[in-house]
Amino acid sequence: MKQLFILFLMMLSFQLSAQVKSIDFEKELTVDKKSEHRHYGEYFKRADNEVEMLYTGAFGFYKSLISSQDGSTCSFTPSCSEYAVQAVKKLGLVKGTISFFDRYTRCNSLSPGFYKLDKNKNRLVDEVGEF
Repeated sequence: MKQLFILFLMMLSFQLSAQVKSIDFEKELTVDKKSEHRHYGEYFKRADNEVEMLYTGAFGFYKSLISSQDGSTCSFTPSCSEYAVQAVKKLGLVKGTISFFDRYTRCNSLSPGFYKLDKNKNRLVDEVGEF
């Protein structure tokens, strides 16, 4: 019985392959050298009050320590975290936060037909708008 089981596993192993030809992993894992360098301290200089500065500080913490580990995985331009800061700046704290959560729930590539495509960055464009 043990030999039959080993033979069965060997037969299955011929069907398994670690290499998939349909996905170009080198392309997927390379760093985008065209990505623009940003100084997020500029957001601090534009903060009008303490609450906005606290929110901007949380954004800076997220961008420098957490988001940098993920790479550029957001489907949109501006990225979700940049969208949050822009929305709070343009719409105020309450409406901007609601707008961010609305955007965050749409942060996937399931419906690209609803958005323009930025050909340079190869990302979907979703700017901050009014409610």
